[in-house]
Amino acid sequence: MVRVDGVDINFVNIYAPTNLSDRKCFFESLHEFFIPASALVIGGDFNCYDNALDKFGGNVSVGNECSSLKSDFILVDAWRKLHPRAREFTWFNHDYSIASRLDKFFVSKDLFTSDCQCEISPCPLSDHDFVSFVFQIPDAIKRGPGVWKFNNSLLDDKSFCDNIRSLIQSHVSYFASFASPQDWWEFLKVSIKEESISFSRQKRRQLCRDRVFLTNKLIGLRQRLVDGDNSVLDSIHDVECRLKAIYIKETEGILIRSRAEWLEDSDRPTRYFFQLQSSNAQKSHMSSIYDSSSAEVSSREEIEQAHVDSYSSLSSEEPIDLNFQNDLLSSFSPAFA
Repeated sequence: MVRVDGVDINFVNIYAPTNLSDRKCFFESLHEFFIPASALVIGGDFNCYDNALDKFGGNVSVGNECSSLKSDFILVDAWRKLHPRAREFTWFNHDYSIASRLDKFFVSKDLFTSDCQCEISPCPLSDHDFVSFVFQIPDAIKRGPGVWKFNNSLLDDKSFCDNIRSLIQSHVSYFASFASPQDWWEFLKVSIKEESISFSRQKRRQLCRDRVFLTNKLIGLRQRLVDGDNSVLDSIHDVECRLKAIYIKETEGILIRSRAEWLEDSDRPTRYFFQLQSSNAQKSHMSSIYDSSSAEVSSREEIEQAHVDSYSSLSSEEPIDLNFQNDLLSSFSPAFA
């Protein structure tokens, strides 16, 4: 994952199984590697296709794994989007009697623009060809922080609770400085929110550092196992369990951000919640608006200025038509009699 201008882009490289049942399970669990991210770029050997144009020779067997993945996470097949009726293939059998377009890039809809390029080129060193994807991050993908929702799991953290107690005590000490209890209460709520966000951000950074450390450690342990050191088996199991626990913690945030209306104790952040979060983000994203002159604007600066102009006009002073006002009062004179 990389972070560019406040946007988390998750690059996922896949190699899907050739067996149908294994491939189905693979795609159903693929979402576990999509977090945390605002946008996705999935590339690799999908070992399936969802369009008859992507198969040459042999029996045509269109699967729904790719279609489900695209619809659930609002993705587009970059090459097919640019070449809607073309027929090119990335894999040929030994006698070139059968071919398929198995290698592709699926990208978030917000990432795909008219400037994107996706091409297939021969690779003589493999039975699979090259697929290249070139894109620029559009300005429209930038989003604000959205609606904040308190994570109740913070209440189980002793350090967080101690921080909040200290915060409340410090605010009580200068209660008399406020004009009213309501003003003090509003200020306290904002302070608690800021402390919660700051604490959560620090926990997330530490969780990310732990994940990177354990991932690198696991890679090293597995390499030692391959080199013949069987004494690392227990360590590998321990690191895998700790790494799994971190991934579970990271995915718990998906449940909160998906704003699901119901959850049960046995629920886990499954594909449904990932899809729900993506769908909610897509619906709430504002790509363009109309300004005061009824012209559509789409850049961030123009949208911000349009909002400023709109709210400024609501509070601006306008001349009063006294004749209209008197006529209006006269029409209601019986009611005021």
